[in-house]
Amino acid sequence: MTEQRSDGFAPAFPSRGIVLAGVCAAGKTTIQRGLATCGIPARAIAQEHSLVPRLYARFGGRPLVFLSAKWATVCGRRPRASGLAFYRIEQQRVADARQAAQLVVHTDDLNPAEVTAVICAWWDRWIGVADFWGEVPEAIRPRLRELAAEGMDPAEIGGMARAALSPSSPVSRFDRHFNPSL
Repeated sequence: MTEQRSDGFAPAFPSRGIVLAGVCAAGKTTIQRGLATCGIPARAIAQEHSLVPRLYARFGGRPLVFLSAKWATVCGRRPRASGLAFYRIEQQRVADARQAAQLVVHTDDLNPAEVTAVICAWWDRWIGVADFWGEVPEAIRPRLRELAAEGMDPAEIGGMARAALSPSSPVSRFDRHFNPSL
């Protein structure tokens, strides 16, 4: 289950990726690694351990994704969890981050690959590249996400992808542009 802001928030480029916040054992570090394989730079922050209520805001306007996990889930993922009292303190410390998040993902019933997929799909819509994904080979999607995170306008990425995939344009030109190692 996910929650998205509906206040018309629009991305400001360059975003340099996303910030991940949540309680201990919500999956921040694991998801950060998963997002990296998809070409999405992410920074997991320890908001739950900080006495700075808006620590997440120190990362220059990057979109904030909040990973939510219930106490029972935390215990299952980390059997030596600090205790329910500390979990409640963590909940208080991350409350502002949860409120400010552009996306909240409830990780309780999802495995890491599923959480990563939810965030990837959201990111693709958020940066504006989801509209042309059906035309783009799966192998180069991580590079497109990287270009967006580096600040390239999604409309430019989409225009280049559409032009390169047109019948009059060889796919190899598209591949070379988005994968310079070819």
